[in-house]
Amino acid sequence: MKASILDVPGEYRERLAQWLSESSKISSIDIFEDYLEFIKKLDVSQPALCFIRLGHKAIPGYKAAIIAQCLNQKLGIVYVKHKNDQAPEVNQTDAGGTLLYPFAKEQLDAVLTTLPSH
Repeated sequence: MKASILDVPGEYRERLAQWLSESSKISSIDIFEDYLEFIKKLDVSQPALCFIRLGHKAIPGYKAAIIAQCLNQKLGIVYVKHKNDQAPEVNQTDAGGTLLYPFAKEQLDAVLTTLPSH
């Protein structure tokens, strides 16, 4: 399946991208820093799964997720946030999970195994 990451540049985003590229479930990865660019490219890239950053002032994560799901109701969304971010806990039923930076590869693998294959 195709995946997209919407997050600010940094070590954690690079590690997430690396681990996703090593997963047999993921065929390609697109990385975005700008949520408007992310939304514009959804129709072109057609990911099955998106990792969206919460709690960072540069990315309106909830807004991006709502728009993305309006455009593709089958889209799986996994929220990522840093332990110091001021984002509230996610309790939306359509979320594929939440990962708290820094997380271990095993935590990512656990989230990937709970998602349906596309």
